[in-house]
Amino acid sequence: MFAELGARMPYRAASRVLKICGFGDMRASHMAIRRHTVAIGRELEAQRLDAADGQAVQVPETAKSLVVGIDDTYVKHREHLVARQFQVTAGRIERNGKLGARFVFVSSNPGWTDSSFDGFLLQQGMKRNTVMRVVTDGDDGLRNFVQRSSPRPMESQLDWFHIGMRLELLRKAVVIPVTYQEYLEDPHAFDPAQRRISRLRDALWRGRSWQALLQFAWLRGDIDRWAAEHPGRCAQSVQRAKQVIKEFRYYVCGNRRSLPDFAKQRAAGHRISTAHVESVMNHLVNHRLSKKQQMRWSPEGAHYLLQVRAELLNGTLTDAYRVANPRFRGPSGFAAQSVH
Repeated sequence: MFAELGARMPYRAASRVLKICGFGDMRASHMAIRRHTVAIGRELEAQRLDAADGQAVQVPETAKSLVVGIDDTYVKHREHLVARQFQVTAGRIERNGKLGARFVFVSSNPGWTDSSFDGFLLQQGMKRNTVMRVVTDGDDGLRNFVQRSSPRPMESQLDWFHIGMRLELLRKAVVIPVTYQEYLEDPHAFDPAQRRISRLRDALWRGRSWQALLQFAWLRGDIDRWAAEHPGRCAQSVQRAKQVIKEFRYYVCGNRRSLPDFAKQRAAGHRISTAHVESVMNHLVNHRLSKKQQMRWSPEGAHYLLQVRAELLNGTLTDAYRVANPRFRGPSGFAAQSVH
């Protein structure tokens, strides 16, 4: 009960809830709740390490396919002199075409090892014949991290969600602000650039990186011609448009091998976006650690708290607790309700 309340709300708020509910005589201070939450978080990670070592109590059914959607965010560090922020990595598994368990870790935690993530994948049914695929925003670090945990080469795929955001940013950047009189004289001055971006979007959607690179070059030429026809006008906006085109082009060049034919992937029923991972990041990490509670955390405390919260959201916290405590009876009322 302490761990579930600590995973749902700030420790002091959980202490007040227990006292209001009539548990005032119990040692329900916020530090006691934190100790119990961290202790169960350590036990959950120990179970994953046992799975990585082949000592798991429960052996899952082999998964035919696993799709790993992964992303990262940053949380304020408790020690100002050490670092301002530390990285939190989270995501969700798609098992045999259905959304599965969430995962989260803080790699800067002193007790963290790659074996913990290996154990998590093994708990999801990863075997040597399992088809593995990772969907990221193009971060090589995240892609390589998942690849190290896979027993076989893994297919890498770029995320359409982040491509769409970059396209929208580019669409706004190429519209150079002009005076109202100039707009009345030529209201469709930037329509060719917008059509160019539509062709760029189609090329990326079809996985044709070479066509996308051509569209970038022609779009840059359109911006240069406009700047030559209007010398000295909107210099900052022109520079901003060139910078957005340059960064987007580098992004596509660096991820050409991970750029699939999104149309075919979607028609086959495969996941093409990490929007579900963004939702996981919001509910799992931001809701508890940053957005609604402006607190500072140690990497260790945040890591073990998030292990409990991930199991709580997965609806498996009670089962995992029962593995370590076989005499524990009955599901908790909190664990029966998953957080959305």
